[in-house]
Amino acid sequence: MRHVVVLGLMGSGKTTIGTALASRLGWSVSDSDSVIMSSTGRTAAELVAQLGIDYLHALERDHLLGCLSSQQLAVVCAAASVIDEAVCRRALAVPSVRCVWLRASVGTLVDRFKSGGHRPQYDVELPAMFRKQISSRAAHFAAVSTIDVDVDGRSVDDIDQNPRHRHRPERDGYACRNSSNHVGGEEEDLTWKRR
Repeated sequence: MRHVVVLGLMGSGKTTIGTALASRLGWSVSDSDSVIMSSTGRTAAELVAQLGIDYLHALERDHLLGCLSSQQLAVVCAAASVIDEAVCRRALAVPSVRCVWLRASVGTLVDRFKSGGHRPQYDVELPAMFRKQISSRAAHFAAVSTIDVDVDGRSVDDIDQNPRHRHRPERDGYACRNSSNHVGGEEEDLTWKRR
């Protein structure tokens, strides 16, 4: 395995959890929002306002695919939009990639969205926006994820020490050689083999 990709909707905690996981593994971390901000000098919200949603989503797609094409071991904090594109879903389903889906309730997502102005708002009513995103993306996240983590009401330390996740040992014809309860735990074999 070369990459762990942290997936989820805006506000699910991808940057925070991904950074903690990268530290635990001793790997580099590549966060979509940070990379895009560094390369453009604008937040995602500013890019949508100035250049449109398609422009932002192209940058987010390019970030993910660029990271996955690298040989460097990395934890990738991907933008939620990447799951909408078939090319990204195919790239996420290869054996060298392990996906962690951070699941959060609408209430948690709304609360976290309000804490920062860098995220684009696609609907006047935030709960409706997140309900639509969950409805359209949850099946895709589930299809590529190998681990699902519920994040509601949980701190990073709690998730790290007691992940309480659902492990998916099979995904699109691939099987994990050895499953464990802990992402990044020393006892876990994170390699994949073709069935």
